[in-house]
Amino acid sequence: MARSRAAKRPEGSIRQRGGTFQVRVYAGVDPVTGKANYLTESTRDEKEADRILRRLIQQVVAVQAESCNVFSSDSC
Repeated sequence: MARSRAAKRPEGSIRQRGGTFQVRVYAGVDPVTGKANYLTESTRDEKEADRILRRLIQQVVAVQAESCNVFSSDSC
């Protein structure tokens, strides 16, 4: 059975831009503007980029879990 959109793990990517690695993680949709939100960081070290990716994903998951606890566990 496929997981619901709300339970899906956040997606992220690392791309090389010149001499740096840019890390982007999808953080949901802004409820006011309806536009997608991304967390973004850059580094010169590829291993550090992997650590940043994991950290940003954990941040998004924590915020999603917090919002589920605030409203209702039925919608999560």
